[in-house]
Amino acid sequence: MAGFRVILDTNTLFRGLAKSESASGRVLEAIEAHRTTLLTSRLVVAEYRTILMDPKIVGRYESLTPLIVEAAIRKLVYYAEHFDVVRLKFEFARDPKDRKFLELAIAGKATHLITFDSDLLSLPASHSDAAKRLRQRHPHLEILLPGAFLNLLEVESDNRSSQR
Repeated sequence: MAGFRVILDTNTLFRGLAKSESASGRVLEAIEAHRTTLLTSRLVVAEYRTILMDPKIVGRYESLTPLIVEAAIRKLVYYAEHFDVVRLKFEFARDPKDRKFLELAIAGKATHLITFDSDLLSLPASHSDAAKRLRQRHPHLEILLPGAFLNLLEVESDNRSSQR
């Protein structure tokens, strides 16, 4: 298995399920091919279900029925390193709903958090208290868009091929 340990925010998962040819869809393929390790927690999976099973969300795409969404979530949890309970707290006042992703990143020693969320994407360069605390607790975490993560994955794959 690859050395990357990733967390997908809900929007990334939604985009990947809705459009398999998108960068998010290709990240899901990399997880299923064991090119990267997905990290999940009970709270993260609960959010996946709550958001992705919402009739307004599911109704926008014919290919996303509740049955398909549930099967996809179960498959991802099967492939994932799953944390039933994350026993640490990380205050993120800017968007408290994102705390679960940051707490999982710290507890699971994630290498990457893959997201479209501007609150999360701003953390690496931010001077806010939360950003400083995150860099202190997990200095090597990268927060990236799916396309940027795919570029890193491709570089790693090329490096492995050239070492053989």
